[in-house]
Amino acid sequence: IIELPVVLLDSTTGQVVDEFRTFVRPQVHPSLTEFCTQLTGITQEQVDAAPTFVEALEQLMMWLKGHNLLDGDEVRDMVFVCDGNWDLKSMMPKQCALSEL
Repeated sequence: IIELPVVLLDSTTGQVVDEFRTFVRPQVHPSLTEFCTQLTGITQEQVDAAPTFVEALEQLMMWLKGHNLLDGDEVRDMVFVCDGNWDLKSMMPKQCALSEL
C-alpha cells in the first residue's frame, strides 16, 4: 500500500465532513516502478517522505478518534467503502500481515 486516503461522509446528507490522506513509504519494495507512477500519479519523492504503513495507520486511528469513530480500540458505527474489493479484501490483509499487525 502506497497511499491511505479516507473521506468521511455524513450518511444522512452525503456531505463530506473531512478527509484524511497520506502516502505510505513501502518497505519491501521501496522503489516505485514507472508503471506504478504512471498508474497512480504517485512519485518516488512522495513515498520516500511518507510514514511507514504502521505509522500511517496510527495517524488514521487518531483521525478516526478525533471524529469519535473509535472509542479506545472499539469501532463505532462506520463503514469503509471503496471502488472494488481489491483494496480492502486483498491488499489491506496482505499489508497488515507484512507489517505484523
